[in-house]
Amino acid sequence: MLHIASLAHILNKPLGYFYPPTLYREIKQEDLTPLENELLIHFRDIWDEHLQEIAIHQIKALSEFDPIEVLKANLDLAKSEKELDDDQQKFHEKRHKKK
Repeated sequence: MLHIASLAHILNKPLGYFYPPTLYREIKQEDLTPLENELLIHFRDIWDEHLQEIAIHQIKALSEFDPIEVLKANLDLAKSEKELDDDQQKFHEKRHKKK
């Protein structure tokens, strides 16, 4: 199976050549920050294309991570647990009053 990256290499074309402009952004070397450049250097050191794809998926997941949403979800969970604890406490108090 020939991957786009291999095809781009064989044809000496940039990856953007194979994608419509709405799906692919090409960034010029001079526009890269030092951290972005370091990321590329390490990415190119990954010897296996499958591992490179895994790295891309991890970076995408990190870029989509929203700590505010995680915090909101955890607060909602904590609130639900507190309500459940309160309900259990009330149940036990009523039970002990009946005895």
